[in-house]
Amino acid sequence: MQYADAGFNVKTSVKPSTIKEAGLGRFLEEDVSEGAVLRKLAVVNVDSPNITCYNSIIFINSKEDIDNLINNYYQYSLFDLSAIRNKFVDFVACDNNSNMYLMSASFYVNHLSGCHHISRQREKEYIYYRSTCDIKAGQELFVDYNTHIGKYPSYYLEWCNQHCIRSFIAQLKNDTN
Repeated sequence: MQYADAGFNVKTSVKPSTIKEAGLGRFLEEDVSEGAVLRKLAVVNVDSPNITCYNSIIFINSKEDIDNLINNYYQYSLFDLSAIRNKFVDFVACDNNSNMYLMSASFYVNHLSGCHHISRQREKEYIYYRSTCDIKAGQELFVDYNTHIGKYPSYYLEWCNQHCIRSFIAQLKNDTN
């Protein structure tokens, strides 16, 4: 499966973002209506054999879960542990209940302050990403990271401090606590 698919239920493509120097962005290839399910991901635990599936999201419950994920990835990586830890924080998301998840495949949806094309809800064993408005084909998808990421659990902030991780998201949440 190519990153352009990445578990999306609607046709999308990944190409240079309309935001200068943002890298790649995700664009709709078809019109979608408000409330449409854009992406459905199975919630799996850290010890699940399905953690590498494009259509899953990994539930993280502790600092030990984070370390286990990173050490598992390190076994197959050319990068050192510090680089992996620093990259890890770019793929973490939280909900408003302080549940933390690691996205198993890049979403390629960039940040745009005040823009909310996508909502995220957990329903039993799945995370659903839905459109919050009608969106036309050809439009780039955006989300406001500041409202989309929720509140990080204390164990994650402790882990970031323990490993001197200073990503903009981790630092933002650390400053607001």
